[in-house]
Amino acid sequence: MVVRGSVVALMGLTLAGAAHAQLDRVTVGGDARALSMGGAGVAAGINNRFNPSALAFRKGFRLQVPTVGLRATGALGKIGNYDSVGKFVSGDEADRVDAARDVVRNFGSSDSDFGANIAGGLGLGPVDFQLNALATGRLTPNASLKAWAAGGASGEPPVGAAADVSAVGFAIPSVGFGMRLPIGDLPLMGALRKIDFGVGVRAKYVRGIYSRYTATVNDALGNVTTAPGAELGGADSVEESSFGADLGAMAHTRTEGFDLSAGIVALNFVKPKIAFPSQGGGTFDPFRQTITAGVALNRGGLTVVGDLVDLTGEQEIRAGAEQRLGPLAIRGGYSSRRGTTYGIGLFGFDVAFGKGQPLEIVRNIRF
Repeated sequence: MVVRGSVVALMGLTLAGAAHAQLDRVTVGGDARALSMGGAGVAAGINNRFNPSALAFRKGFRLQVPTVGLRATGALGKIGNYDSVGKFVSGDEADRVDAARDVVRNFGSSDSDFGANIAGGLGLGPVDFQLNALATGRLTPNASLKAWAAGGASGEPPVGAAADVSAVGFAIPSVGFGMRLPIGDLPLMGALRKIDFGVGVRAKYVRGIYSRYTATVNDALGNVTTAPGAELGGADSVEESSFGADLGAMAHTRTEGFDLSAGIVALNFVKPKIAFPSQGGGTFDPFRQTITAGVALNRGGLTVVGDLVDLTGEQEIRAGAEQRLGPLAIRGGYSSRRGTTYGIGLFGFDVAFGKGQPLEIVRNIRF
């Protein structure tokens, strides 16, 4: 029966987001602070994984409790769609048949994307060690399946209806190091001011895996054939590994009661040599080389940030602000590519909202 076979193609992404997807385009976790401020912050030391020069100003021992970032968009980002998943997993045989049809209808109605990452580490002064694991995936029903689902999912899906599930994931252990450089006082805003300057590098080992499966209805009885993508050459997945490095620099001064800083970071300055076979032939390279520059202002509990992303490519403007009121942080921002963003933080738990926003770490990955 088609509903049972189609569920095989859909459940992987469904269960990956089921426990945490709340609303369309919501990110929860360690990356949500930057995301809610438009994704900006290379000059504010918000996340030293993206600008390792922030390590130059760190002191003492640090243990980073593992942080998790999750997102789901499209059909996967709608919490109401998951009721049928629970019935499929825990119901009796009769309920599971009906629930399976609901799963296919709910998740076959539109394209969906999901992303997830987990990061942890420890540091001592200007040195730290990080382990970051991340994944991004896509569920793509074809036009025939979408039309059947949108029409109420009556009867069996038509012959040729199909759902395509593709995903790429990475494990990235890394070591970062920052160093302060004594450059003394420099003229700024009509006066000599003390400038603290730091540089940093993060070396990383990248191991990635790519897979794609398609489930297709092949007869009027609703029987389904599930097969890996042709680009995989008959294998279930393709794995690649390589080394890479990021470089960054940051300058900081204090004037008129404000802390001012400027930063620049070259992500994938040493580019990981990873290329996966693409669905349309050839290969796709998931890592981009980008140069991003930014500025930040801080006074009391207010932080204002602005970045110009990808200076040598498709430029994007990001800006945002954060106001802290004790344990509560209220945030907002704008990205010229993704529009407005919002977020809150409370006792280390962060949530970001925004149209079309991905995980920040996924900004380094094309998929």
